Amino acid sequence: MAKRVHITSRTPYETAAGETSAAFTLYVRTTGADTNDGLTSGTALLTIQAAINKIPNVVNHKVTVDIGAGTFAGFLLQNKQMGVWSGLATTDRTIVIQGAGYVAATLASGNVTGTVESGTTRTIDDTTGAHWTAHDLRGRILYVNSTYYVIRDNTATQLEIAGAHGSSMSGTYAIKDYATVIQEMAGSSIGGSYAGIRIMNCSGVRTTYAAVYLNNLQVTPTSATQGTILYGIAALNSDVWLNYIGVDCVNNTTAGGVAGFFSNMSDCRIENSSFGRSSGQGLLVQNVKYLRTYSTTVAYANGTYGVNLLNTGLVNTSTNVYSDSNSSDGFLVQGGGYVTADNWFAKSNASGAGLWLLYNTNYMGITGGTFDGNKYGIQLGHNRPDSANYTYENGVVSFRAFGTITVQNSVNAGVCVENGIRARFTALVGTGNGTYGLVVRRGAQVAITSATTVTGTSGDALFNGTAATYATHFAADGDTLTDPTDSTLVIRTDAA
Repeated sequence: MAKRVHITSRTPYETAAGETSAAFTLYVRTTGADTNDGLTSGTALLTIQAAINKIPNVVNHKVTVDIGAGTFAGFLLQNKQMGVWSGLATTDRTIVIQGAGYVAATLASGNVTGTVESGTTRTIDDTTGAHWTAHDLRGRILYVNSTYYVIRDNTATQLEIAGAHGSSMSGTYAIKDYATVIQEMAGSSIGGSYAGIRIMNCSGVRTTYAAVYLNNLQVTPTSATQGTILYGIAALNSDVWLNYIGVDCVNNTTAGGVAGFFSNMSDCRIENSSFGRSSGQGLLVQNVKYLRTYSTTVAYANGTYGVNLLNTGLVNTSTNVYSDSNSSDGFLVQGGGYVTADNWFAKSNASGAGLWLLYNTNYMGITGGTFDGNKYGIQLGHNRPDSANYTYENGVVSFRAFGTITVQNSVNAGVCVENGIRARFTALVGTGNGTYGLVVRRGAQVAITSATTVTGTSGDALFNGTAATYATHFAADGDTLTDPTDSTLVIRTDAA
């Protein structure tokens, strides 16, 4: 007679069919053991991967992985389907992976806590006791006035937040690091690459919440040479939502690294997060139907592009996005459907544009932004302004700037529009650009208003190789420059 074997589910909350039967939480602690059940903090698991392995393949309820303070190996989450059950709210069909919050930062120099001496809605000053190392605080967290902010950048005595505070800052402040740190996955690579967090084939019924929600995590892979490419976070064929995620790939020197890679998914939502110091790109989003950033996102000091949006369907960045000190372009938008942005900021991208919009993008609209100290300020079209050779791409792209765009201190031209792109600027301002403030050529058609004052060391504007000034050529509403040989046009039109 054959022996009967009773197989128990991986947790008490998994049915025989491999589905969740109720919401539950799995705990991971540095003091845990993977032989534990993980269902209480006292019986916590040691590795995040052990917790992931306990999640059923069909998730009909909210499943939370609660990770304590400390450093943990990376993990792979794959092949999870968010089920449909009419008795549950959409928010319950989600896998939540969350860290333990924040701890006092470990800085190269300067104060971790102090008193705000002065500041604005975006900065705080501590001139007597800070003495921070310049740029050391990028991607860290500032706690002031009972609110947490992602830090964009710092000098020795001034700290700039990503986003804006409702009023001038005051009182005490504290600089924080994430309490939970994720390193790369242990063992062999997948597809010749390593990652701190890899999410594959996890999706569900998208309404307002994604299938996988990551919160309060620092991702810092430690290996400089493992694999062909090292990712901080790589998510493919999955719907994900990041909130307060700091990715710092400073240890990766292998060419082609990416701090945050999101590909082939329906919904990607990023808030209050940073992507820095990768050997390659900071944030790469490609073939994504819907990208949303509802709070601040920062990309900094990456080896190529800061933010690369490639073949995205709908992009809605409804708050501030920053891309600074990258080796190539701050923002690269190429291909896709409909891009809307509230405020984009790019500075000190020394070998690229603050914003480079290529052909095959149907529409891009931006409410405001500042592009400061880049090699090129804003480039709309295929070629760099100082390129001797060019490729003419006759795909019409519409670009609309609704608010004030400041372009200043560019090494080359402030704004260059070419290759048949149609652009309209409501208020285009800025000084200190290396050649002209505005360059229009090669079939581009541009509408400006009386609020256009952007200029450069060589003059106001260059129209198909001929210098123009706003005071002379666009003195009145309706004034136009045209070149019938290639349909290049600039018109002043003050109407909304």
